[in-house]
Amino acid sequence: MGVGVSFSRAALFCYHTYMLEKLISIVTAFIIGLVSFVQGPKKIPVPMERQEAEVIPRISEELPASPAPKPKNETPVLKKETSTIQPAEKPPEKITREIPKTSEISKVNQVPEVPKTLEARPIDLRSVVGLSCDFENKETGLGTRYRGSGVIIREGTYSKGTYILTNRHVVDVQWAKKLSGDRAIDTGLELTGCEVRILTAERNILQEEQYPYPYYDLRSVSGLQHDFTARLAYLPAAEGLSKNEEAELDYAILEITGKNTSKYFERENPRLPSSPILVPNPQEWIEIIQESRVVMPGYAFQQSGSGSFEEFRLLTKDGIVKDVYAGDKTMQNTPLTMSVEVPPDAYGGRSGSPIFYKGHLIGLVATKALPVPNSNDFRSPQPAITGIIENMKSQAATREVFEKIFYFE
Repeated sequence: MGVGVSFSRAALFCYHTYMLEKLISIVTAFIIGLVSFVQGPKKIPVPMERQEAEVIPRISEELPASPAPKPKNETPVLKKETSTIQPAEKPPEKITREIPKTSEISKVNQVPEVPKTLEARPIDLRSVVGLSCDFENKETGLGTRYRGSGVIIREGTYSKGTYILTNRHVVDVQWAKKLSGDRAIDTGLELTGCEVRILTAERNILQEEQYPYPYYDLRSVSGLQHDFTARLAYLPAAEGLSKNEEAELDYAILEITGKNTSKYFERENPRLPSSPILVPNPQEWIEIIQESRVVMPGYAFQQSGSGSFEEFRLLTKDGIVKDVYAGDKTMQNTPLTMSVEVPPDAYGGRSGSPIFYKGHLIGLVATKALPVPNSNDFRSPQPAITGIIENMKSQAATREVFEKIFYFE
């Protein structure tokens, strides 16, 4: 009994000693933590090289990078604001073979955008003429006749200074043979002259008129078939042109040389009105003319019937300008041809028919419309007035041949 009591007291003493040591360690840890909290974390010395390496990156991240110095004579390029693209002050880049179908060309050749204006005019159908051109082989005495159309581009008298624009293949058989490769064409044929037919009464096509248009027949009566005679005055200047450019410049200029005395009195001086001519720049071709409606009046002959080739019928059709093309050498910066989408028809003789935009001449009909692959559309490339006038500058002063020239204002 006495031994048990003594053992219990010893165990109790050990337990109290253990708890006291535990309490002391907890209090000590608490005091150390409190002191550390008050004094803050102890700093560890860092070598100078490391301090700079750590500080410099932080500064470079916080400060914006200084702008690179501008090179001298750098061309400023202005941003696009609304629909206006400001020009870069540098020479325009060359137009490729195909002028871009969008307004990409305007990025390099555009002045601050201003709404372009052009007063629409009625088309005076008396300025559109029918042509019958005679050819003869002087060695064999054999001859032939070609039909076509044209448009008066300068108004003079019936004997001098009145010029007609038509297709070259209508008046130059040898060039047509080379272009087409048609072996059936007589290589000895030479142009002897052309007869010109016009409407006797004034007829106009207004801008608001739409297809179908009225047509007019010029009946053939003995001695009264034609109104005037004409000679070949100008063909395209071929110097410096590529083969493609020469082929696409399908134009010729005739000059009126006299009147039909069986139809007009000796002192009668019939008026031959000329068409106004519009000369757009490359940007205007793309942004204004492309996707616009054009009107094409011309003299066609009937496909069948007695005297069908001799009778002239003035037919008018319209179309949409789809694409514009430049040359590939001398005329790389010049709109040379345009692709026009038109409804097909079966009438021949349209070669040389004028193409009008808002009553202004912008080109000629040179080829029949062909079907577009995988489409119901019919299109054909036609000579543009811009290339014709540019080519004529090497032969004659523009104002001597083309009378009423207009530009977008």
